[in-house]
Order: sequence, then C-alpha cells, then structure tokens
Amino acid sequence: MKFWGSLPVLAVAIAVIGAPRFGLAQTETPSAEPETQPAELKAETPKPPKPKPKPKPKAKSEPPRAASTPAAAPVPTSGPPPAAAPVVLPNPPLPVVQARQLGLDKCAPMLDSMSRESLTTKYDIQSAWSTAAPANHVFQSVAVLSKPGNVPPDGLAALIAAPLGSGGCDGVIVQIFPLAGDCAEAQKVLLAGGGKTIGALLDGRILLDSAQRRLFLIPGYGNSCIAVAVDSRFAPQ
Repeated sequence: MKFWGSLPVLAVAIAVIGAPRFGLAQTETPSAEPETQPAELKAETPKPPKPKPKPKPKAKSEPPRAASTPAAAPVPTSGPPPAAAPVVLPNPPLPVVQARQLGLDKCAPMLDSMSRESLTTKYDIQSAWSTAAPANHVFQSVAVLSKPGNVPPDGLAALIAAPLGSGGCDGVIVQIFPLAGDCAEAQKVLLAGGGKTIGALLDGRILLDSAQRRLFLIPGYGNSCIAVAVDSRFAPQ
C-alpha cells in the first residue's frame, strides 16, 4: 500500500531529472503543404432591401356633429279646439250681382234672401239665363259649396228666380248634400232636432225640418244617404 502511494512522487522526480538544463530555440519546420492562394472574391449579390412596413391607416376623423336640440315637450291643451276663422262671403251675393247685370233688378231682393239663407259657406257659382230676353224669363244660379268640417265636405245649391208680369219674382231653392251615414240615422237626427216625418216616396223618406222645409232622404251607393231640400218662395201679392 505504501508502494502505490509513492508512485506519483517518483514520476515527478524522473521528469525533473530528464529535462535539459539549457533551452534551445526551436525553428518551425515548414509545412509540406503548398501555400493556398487566396480565393477569388466573388461579387456578392446585393440582397433586396427589406420592404418597409406599411404605415398603419390612420383612423378617419368624423366630422363634428351638430349638437341636437331636445324636442320641446308638447304643451297640454285644455278645453275645446280653437274655432276656425269665419268665412267672408261676397256682399252682395254673387247670384244677385249677375242678376242685376242682366237687368233682373226685380228679382234681386228674392235672390238676395235665398242666397243669404243657402250660401252660408265658401262657394262658387255657374249661372244660366235667357240670352234673348233675360229680364223676362227664368234665371238660375248653381253653386258648389265647400265646408271642410262636414263629411263629405261638398254640397250643391241651385237658386231659381222667375220674374212675374206684375213686377215681382218667385223663387225656388234646391240643396243637395251627401251624408256620411245611412238614411235611417239621418232621419233620427232630424227628428231629434224638431223635424217631422211626412211619409215615403218609393225608397226615399220625406220629412219636414224644424223650419218646415221639405227634405228628401235618398239612399246612395253602399251605406250612404243623399239629402235633398226643396223650398219655394213667392212674391208678395
């Protein structure tokens, strides 16, 4: 065991004794391999430039929005709706103006009375007379009336004036109004307002209104009704 333990010391001593005491300059033996010529420089192919990153799209700026004005709250109303503006009618009435232009002055008072009674809303007229002797024959004036508050809103009135040899003039008023409801309902309304039933004429109903004027109710198309009022006027004796 002591023998194997001294082996490392012995090896070191031998190495020291065998080493030369003077150092010699050693020359390197040229290598037998031929010198290699420098390789030709090859032109390097330029690498393509890296694509520049695309700029990110800028966020579109929205146009400034106008400040919204809050809607005004509806003002509550109380009571009945305001009444419509009154209709301004021609004065004197248009049939009277035409009759005087034709020389029918003796029928002017009768036409004035009938016009103010029947032409109570917006209207326009179309008249007819004798071209040979207008002052001695029947004069008629047909008016189309418009009253937006009614359903339907339009009606018709015909004014007829007949001059007499005595100097007076008789007259007739014919009024036609389409109604929204049926004739049975219209009859109930007239009776409730003071009217009176006279009888029937085929499918028509004959009544007297509160002013004792004859009123005919004729069934129209569908469930409608047409009211026709006829009233006669006579010259004083």
